[in-house]
Amino acid sequence: MMTNERPMSPDELTQIIEKAVTNGTSFPWWSYVISTSIGGVISFLVPYLKRRGEHRADLESKPNTAAAVLKAENYLNAKKDAYYEAIVILCRFSASVPWSGLNIPNDRDVEA
Repeated sequence: MMTNERPMSPDELTQIIEKAVTNGTSFPWWSYVISTSIGGVISFLVPYLKRRGEHRADLESKPNTAAAVLKAENYLNAKKDAYYEAIVILCRFSASVPWSGLNIPNDRDVEA
């Protein structure tokens, strides 16, 4: 198959080269910076998260000492005591508030 293309003249070639030089090349440098940054972050996070997971697994698999159990029980008991004390304060407050009741009529019979 033969094409009817003619060779480029030197003037056309110089125009194309000048246009390319004046416009500059559009090199995607930002994509390389972003991909390198993401790779760096991932290469830091993967070992860090692995070590952290191993440390957490070690903590969960260790048997609790008596001191740790006592500390947790004391914390929960203090929390429960604070909750009950808040209920007592609320009950005392609501008992001291005068309440006149609802305005419900005395003749509440249901008519059939």
